[in-house]
Amino acid sequence: MIETLEQAEHQKYGCKFSPHKYVKGKCVARIWETISKEHYQCSRNNGYGPEELYCKQHSPLETADIKIGYRVNNIGKPYEITEIEYIRFTEKSVFLAESGEERRNALRDNYHRYFKTREEANNYLKTRASNKIRRAHEEIDEAEQFIKKLNNEALDNNVSIVHSMTATPLVGILV
Repeated sequence: MIETLEQAEHQKYGCKFSPHKYVKGKCVARIWETISKEHYQCSRNNGYGPEELYCKQHSPLETADIKIGYRVNNIGKPYEITEIEYIRFTEKSVFLAESGEERRNALRDNYHRYFKTREEANNYLKTRASNKIRRAHEEIDEAEQFIKKLNNEALDNNVSIVHSMTATPLVGILV
């Protein structure tokens, strides 16, 4: 991360064969261009971050901006709550603070759920565990009903076999 104007003035952009120098008044951030496969200087005006060298989007995070939140794993250790550092939550995303930079994640995906408070994370896990228990009880009830059905069929078959076996000899004796 560039923190001083002197460092910014030594910053090079572009490829090593045709490097470009830092342009004063513009954000010092290096942006990766996927088509040309080289870095270029951000074209936004500076005014944020250390010595106001960055634009608002690329400004390194201030520690005052970082808040503590919680992540719940959906796989692996599914009932584990982990503390996270975040900058902000939106309707569908959380912006995490990692290595002094901002990284966007979906609030809900196949792997994690993110919450602002530990209470929200605990409530999610309680609901999830209750649903798991309810589904397990439903499966047990279904299995018990199936076993009863099989036992009833077996009893019906045994009764008819026993009945036919006892009726035939009796008929033979009476005749």
